[in-house]
Amino acid sequence: MFAVVAVYNDREVLQHYLVESLTRQTVPYEFIPVDNTEGDYSSCARALNEGAARIESDSRYVLFIHQDIRLQGDDWLETTEKMLDTLPDLGVAGVAGAVKSSWWSRQVISNVFHGHPPEQAGNRRCETPVPVETVDACSFIIPRQVIARFSFDEAVCDGFHLHDVDYCLTVRQAGLNVYCIPSSVYHFSKGMAHTSPWGILRHLGEFPGDYYRSLKKVLKKHRARHSTIFTPCGTWSTRYPLAVQRILHSVIMSLIIVRKTGFRSQRHHDTKTGFK
Repeated sequence: MFAVVAVYNDREVLQHYLVESLTRQTVPYEFIPVDNTEGDYSSCARALNEGAARIESDSRYVLFIHQDIRLQGDDWLETTEKMLDTLPDLGVAGVAGAVKSSWWSRQVISNVFHGHPPEQAGNRRCETPVPVETVDACSFIIPRQVIARFSFDEAVCDGFHLHDVDYCLTVRQAGLNVYCIPSSVYHFSKGMAHTSPWGILRHLGEFPGDYYRSLKKVLKKHRARHSTIFTPCGTWSTRYPLAVQRILHSVIMSLIIVRKTGFRSQRHHDTKTGFK
């Protein structure tokens, strides 16, 4: 059984995407919505910790999921739980994750679809459970016994981002495994604040400023054990100044977008986290 924890700041989005797909599931679950419509939570880690503390069922797994996610299939919870039961030393399982492919590069494997018409996120589709470095926060699962042992780090992840990456690195340090699993979801938001090459160059990245503030803390926290951290949103060194990495990353991203789109730009409203 699952306990489903979702932080939301838009009730209509929550109902239209997540709740609509949950109500069609073939097995029981416990739903724990965490209301952030008034901006009471300034930290995703704090909100998720409080949501996990409210669990009353005897669920074996906790699904932390964004408000604008739609589970693809009425048996999503049922089939996903059976899959999780087969994974050895499970620490975290997500629907998108980063796989190290060389000393610096990584691939993003994913069963996340977004856009109209829907298109797959990442470099390749996840066909079977695959060990990964880290997973994406849009939809990830932690066994109850693991979340009871390790809470989200509210000091390091004191904003809206990277609690997922930090958690994966923490449980891996404890000897547990992190997986990407072939359970498909539709995600309304692509999650980027800046999608034009000029916006990315101007802000030194495609993500909001608090993403990079949290990233700096995460890199410092895990520096002793990791020279490089591979995430679904980029590869980051713990040895070189983040400011230099942001410049290089923004230039590369801008060139990729120009090559693919020919200067077209589009802004996406990010509703994924449940925060204003």
